[in-house]
This record gives sequence, structure tokens and C-alpha cells, in this order.
Amino acid sequence: MMSRLIIFTPAILGLYIAAIEDKKKLVVGETTILYLATVTLILYLSGNIYVDTTKIAILIALIILNLCGFIGGGDAKIMMLMALIIPPSWSMLAVCCSLATLYLYRKRERRRVPLISLYTIWLTLLILLDSTICIY
Repeated sequence: MMSRLIIFTPAILGLYIAAIEDKKKLVVGETTILYLATVTLILYLSGNIYVDTTKIAILIALIILNLCGFIGGGDAKIMMLMALIIPPSWSMLAVCCSLATLYLYRKRERRRVPLISLYTIWLTLLILLDSTICIY
């Protein structure tokens, strides 16, 4: 159980780096996105993560949210990469809670809220609240 958490540490580290970048500049750097994409690819090729229809449905939902303008391009990329790594239920819950938190802000202030930072906070809470701490 603990060894599985250690395997996914580079992805969580990349998510925290993206959250810090998003908080400082409201933009996630391409280097961070490339880092997370590389980590995701390595985890997939080593057999530590799998892609199933549920994860594909989440990816499609995130693409639709991006195309409708609810989430930005960098936010969508980070959330899609993390959706491939973390359990589908965590992914959807973190996205929904992040968007719900975002809509607590006034409409004119929403563009200045770092969505990836909110996503990281919610995902961290889910990891801490999960009694098994088992990432699929």
C-alpha cells in the first residue's frame, strides 16, 4: 500500500508544482505539463496505471468543459493527466468540488482564481480522507 503511494509521488509532486505556478502566474507552464505527461507515460508503460472506459469518459467530459469555457487549456491538460493516474471517482469529485468552489466567487473574480490550486487542495483532501490511500 505504501509502496504504491511512493510510485505516484512524482505525479503528486508535479501537481503541486502546477498549483504553485497557477497561484503565482495564473498560468501552468508547458514544462510542468510536459513533466506530468512524461510521468503519466512512464507509469502507463510500467503497468502501474491503466486506461478504461470510465477514465476515457472523464477525459471527454474535461474536453467538453474546456471547449465550453468552464476551464482553461492548462487546467484541462493537468486535470486530464491526473485523471489517467488517480481513481476515476477521485478525479470527478475533485473536478466537481473545484468548479463548485470556483462558483462561490463573484463572476468578475473567477478569472483570477487559480483552478489547479483548488483542484490540488480537493485532491489532497480526498487522499487524506481515504482510509485505504490506494491509488489505482
